[in-house]
Amino acid sequence: MAGKRLFAVFFLLVLRMAAPVSAAVVTIYPAADTYADSSAPDTNNGAVAAMSVANMAPLMHYSFLKFSQNDIPDGTLTSAVLYVNIGFSMGNPSLSLQACASDWDENLLTYNNMPGVTGAAYGMALSDTITGYYSVPVLNMAQNWKNTADYGLRIGMTTGMQAVIYSRESGISLEPYLVINYIPLPGTKTNTPTITMTRTVSPTFTVTPTAAPTLGIPEAVDNLSLTFTCGGNASWYGQTLYSYSGGDSARSGFITDSQTSYMETTVNGPGPLTFYWSVSSESNYDYLTFYINGVMQNRISGTVGWTLQTYTLAAGVNTLRWTYSKDYSVSMGSDCGWVDLVQQSYATPTQTPTISATRTVTPTFTASPTQAPTIGIPEAVDNYALSFTNGGNAPWYGQSLYSYFGGDAARSGFITDNQNSYMETTATGPGPFSFYWSVSSEPNFDYLRFYINGVQQNQISGNVGWTLQTYTLAAGLNTLRWTYSKDYSVSVGSDCGWVDLITGGGTPTIIMTSTMTLTPTMSITGTPPTATITPTATITVTATKTRTATITFTATITRTASSTLTVSITSTFSPTVTVTPMPGPFELNGILTFPNPFNPNTMDLFGFKYNVTRQIRSMNVKVYTVSFKLIRNIEITTDGNAGKGTATVSGSYFQGLASGIYYYYMEVEDTQGNKKRSKISTIVLLN
Repeated sequence: MAGKRLFAVFFLLVLRMAAPVSAAVVTIYPAADTYADSSAPDTNNGAVAAMSVANMAPLMHYSFLKFSQNDIPDGTLTSAVLYVNIGFSMGNPSLSLQACASDWDENLLTYNNMPGVTGAAYGMALSDTITGYYSVPVLNMAQNWKNTADYGLRIGMTTGMQAVIYSRESGISLEPYLVINYIPLPGTKTNTPTITMTRTVSPTFTVTPTAAPTLGIPEAVDNLSLTFTCGGNASWYGQTLYSYSGGDSARSGFITDSQTSYMETTVNGPGPLTFYWSVSSESNYDYLTFYINGVMQNRISGTVGWTLQTYTLAAGVNTLRWTYSKDYSVSMGSDCGWVDLVQQSYATPTQTPTISATRTVTPTFTASPTQAPTIGIPEAVDNYALSFTNGGNAPWYGQSLYSYFGGDAARSGFITDNQNSYMETTATGPGPFSFYWSVSSEPNFDYLRFYINGVQQNQISGNVGWTLQTYTLAAGLNTLRWTYSKDYSVSVGSDCGWVDLITGGGTPTIIMTSTMTLTPTMSITGTPPTATITPTATITVTATKTRTATITFTATITRTASSTLTVSITSTFSPTVTVTPMPGPFELNGILTFPNPFNPNTMDLFGFKYNVTRQIRSMNVKVYTVSFKLIRNIEITTDGNAGKGTATVSGSYFQGLASGIYYYYMEVEDTQGNKKRSKISTIVLLN
């Protein structure tokens, strides 16, 4: 019996010793960070809110991060993922992360005394179209920091031009952080979070923003008529770091493995629904998914930039849900999804009842947008010289959801079966005429057609992307019409047509010059007479497409014998026609700033590079805070020429502003008074 009791006690001890220790996760924040600048080799940047990495020889920037060795937990580290928040990048750069070979001080490091690097390099690929958090696994580096010396890491750039990284001075919602999964040592308690001076929180399984978001989702997705609810393990929220339209968008909540974050709203149908979405995640594992009434419509993963989604909602109330979900392991990219510019149009039915003995009511639906369009068709098709009229069952209108050029295009009106929608203009020939068109319709039944003077030139149906159409207009006034028409049943796709970038069609300026040469020839037969010949020529030229020449010749002859007088006049009329065509598309692009980051206390000039397709008479740069408050409106002097140019402004414009990231855009005005804006970009100031 004693032997049995001893065996039982021993067996119980074995069971207790073999009990598994639960895994834990800790999120820690930098104890120090800074960056080194080759253009200011003795300058320390330890207090800036944003760091820079640049590879524009001879200009080189390196950023440095260091975590406290005491914050790295005891136990077996199973994964370590570093997250850095990219505020701006240029050249789709590739970053290289390596451990520092010696220690450094945040308040003393400069380009001239920065430490070297050692060990393997970790790569991180950035996209200029996606800002926010990017991640990279750094398990071996974190293990070395815990077990040997913790000298932190250096971030350099192998390809590209520049990237800006938020530093720890920017605040806990923007700064870098390190997420470590580990198995604690036996007996270690992990159920109570501990907070240190470096903001170490251990453990936590859900990362959430430290402050409630101040930007509502309706405002973020540019649709104040919608009401959203959020669910899952973290709420979606509005943010201004990455957007498609309006400087803001909705972002999924901060979640970790095997968790989800969704937002949901309801809208009335029937009618079209469109939105833009984007994702940065582990490809083929972590997804952004869209549902209508609980049925999945589409999903994306990996690195996907802003993409238009178009759907047709059924009649009645429709529930829309966007969900970002993660599988059981691995975080990549910003590890989230974004949604922007959600737009829907509710088709109000107009009932025309057909009454029979059984009281059958057959409603006829006429769809119309819920709001009057605000973009005129001339602006939408980039040709202010043309005037348009609309007809059919619904008017065409300008919109910014889908375009070929300039961010907007003309769209056919909302129609249903056996209806049509057309827009029409007139253009003077002769001369070339071109435009781009696209359609999304029932193939071979619902068509977008183009007519010149009532004669059909071409038609498209189905799903046809932007396609160039080129024609030669006959002399005189030409009537041009684009018509979208539907047959008696079925709606497919967006059920409409689009037209953009109409070129030509304006009235040309004609300058006619003529040259006339008169060569009078006289021959006399018989006895030579005494003759006096006075030639008088009057020429009248009318500068139109027809010309008139009136010639008067007077001859006075005195003769004493019979004679024959022959007068020959040779007239050469050579008209020269100079045609001044309509101006081409007005475009402003290729905007770059230098140097960026910029320190107005040590640098005198701040520069802009740009490319403009027309002569301009004015240029302004408007600078905003991250909350889009206008703080500077800078008028810039330029030579006004079309093409690539460079402009500089005094650094004093930026003095007195706090260090950090600012937004700006450039606006130019051509000689005809038309204005064009660039895309919104970022400036990093170091004051």
